[in-house]
Amino acid sequence: MAFGNPLVLIEFTEDTDKRKAGSRMKVDAGSATTLCDTQKVAKRVSADEPVAAPVAPEPVEAVVDVEPVAIPPADVDY
Repeated sequence: MAFGNPLVLIEFTEDTDKRKAGSRMKVDAGSATTLCDTQKVAKRVSADEPVAAPVAPEPVEAVVDVEPVAIPPADVDY
């Protein structure tokens, strides 16, 4: 039995709340249109294309010499 809406393989080009960039999944044609054409967070790919290499995050410099802030207890009146 054939379904009228075949699945489309997409690859995410940006991180989203649920998927990392480079991850692939099969979605229906409507979802592919939304993710690829409207939101532009994914692209359509074929199964024989190699998976893109993951992008390494940029290093973040540590913040030094930060003074702690004294927070008084909530039940103390001044």
